Amino acid sequence: MRVEILGIKEGDWGKTTLCPNQVSRGLAWLRGRVLWYIGRPDKVCSHAAFADKMLIRQSSHQVALHGRSPTLACSYPTTESRNHPTDMSVTRDFTATTFVVRGKSTLLLWHKKLQAWYPPGGHVDPDELPEDAALREVLEESGLVVELIATGPASGKLGNVRRLHTPVCILLEDIEPGHQHIDLIYFARTVDDRPATINQREAARLRWCNRDELAADDIHLDICELGRQAIEAVAVDDPA
Repeated sequence: MRVEILGIKEGDWGKTTLCPNQVSRGLAWLRGRVLWYIGRPDKVCSHAAFADKMLIRQSSHQVALHGRSPTLACSYPTTESRNHPTDMSVTRDFTATTFVVRGKSTLLLWHKKLQAWYPPGGHVDPDELPEDAALREVLEESGLVVELIATGPASGKLGNVRRLHTPVCILLEDIEPGHQHIDLIYFARTVDDRPATINQREAARLRWCNRDELAADDIHLDICELGRQAIEAVAVDDPA
């Protein structure tokens, strides 16, 4: 839905006086949209489409603005969008991270790039299901075959649709200025006793941490808390 600046209808342009503050707000929004499109080369569109997306159109009505009469009218976000602003300059990727549990310990890898302890995880590939990405990343980074444990409604057929495995939670992570990860968190158990191995391209070493060891100073708080939850969840799911 398009709403003219501060809800002013097109037919009222010729009899409406805008204060400088109203114009500044409109131009600030317009500038933000322009910068977003300039910074997003993947958003290729024609000049006509660009103009339409920018919500800019020429108005034959004159706007009385302290003696000036500009003819360019621009649309302004609705009240709802102003109350819930979105920074369009931020790019986001979907990722999947899995806390792998064996016994009463969870696996952590020392990532070379991030220089910190993290469980196996990585980007969800195009057209890949998040739960498949979770299993794939574990295998690629640790050589382990695991199975996800249910922490929500059971996955499987639901009439004519399929219910996917419910992640434990979803984290929004700041990776670098202007870029974030939407990280789907899963818990899993190993299916056999094969030893974990290191993918030398990404990790320098690995460690299995029990509940107490997760409190180490070199482990981030979110990793500690989720790791403990994973250990507890697997213990409940498999009391033996």
